[in-house]
Parts: sequence; structure tokens; C-alpha cells
Amino acid sequence: FRGHFYFSTGDKAVRWRHLERDPHVSATFIPKETFATTVHGRVTKIDHHSAENQDFVDSLLDTFVPMYGKGFADFIESIPCYFRIDADKQYCYFRTD
Repeated sequence: FRGHFYFSTGDKAVRWRHLERDPHVSATFIPKETFATTVHGRVTKIDHHSAENQDFVDSLLDTFVPMYGKGFADFIESIPCYFRIDADKQYCYFRTD
């Protein structure tokens, strides 16, 4: 969303505690064998319940409700926050068939 990677995790998860201790992360997105992107950076907590992040929530709903159904809206309400990765470096792989 707007040039950043976002993800969520539960506030009881080990990942959450790791991010609290050290916000440096790496993440990889591989939607198919011909494309991958890896990002290295730092996370910032995003309160998706606040009005200032409504565009982000609308984007989530527009993307994932068609895939997972109307229950996805309830799911994102149950998540305590999202994390945004602010990239220091990003690498991409692309192969044509």
C-alpha cells in the first residue's frame, strides 16, 4: 500500500515481542515462481483503527473481502495493529517464461 509492505501479528505472538525489542526486519513476497521481492528495513506500528488510516483499511477491504468474504472485515477489527516496513533496501526477481 503506497510503496510499503504491511503485515499483522497477534500481540501475544513471539514475533510481536521480537519487533518490540528490535524493529529491523526482512520480508519476502513470492506470489508466483516468476516473481519475488525482498525488503529489508524497520517496522512502524500502524493503528488501523484510527480515522487517519482509513485509506489503508479501505484498501485491505477492497483487496481481501473478494478473496475471503465479508468476514474479513471482522477479522481486521480483531487485529491489534498492523506493521509497516519502511525499506532501507529492496531486491526483486523477475523471469519471463
